Amino acid sequence: YIRHNKRATHADAVVGERLRALHSGDEPPRVRRMIERPTTAGTTIVMPKGPIEH
Repeated sequence: YIRHNKRATHADAVVGERLRALHSGDEPPRVRRMIERPTTAGTTIVMPKGPIEH
């Protein structure tokens, strides 16, 4: 995730600069990220009936 965010294209950088220009505070905007995992399985988990051969 972090490496993905460090690979911005020139167009991404331009958009980021335009967004930061909209900020009117004295300090830079504070960014918080939260990665959320589902608490329940969205689909039924099917378990194999026998040994799995590789």
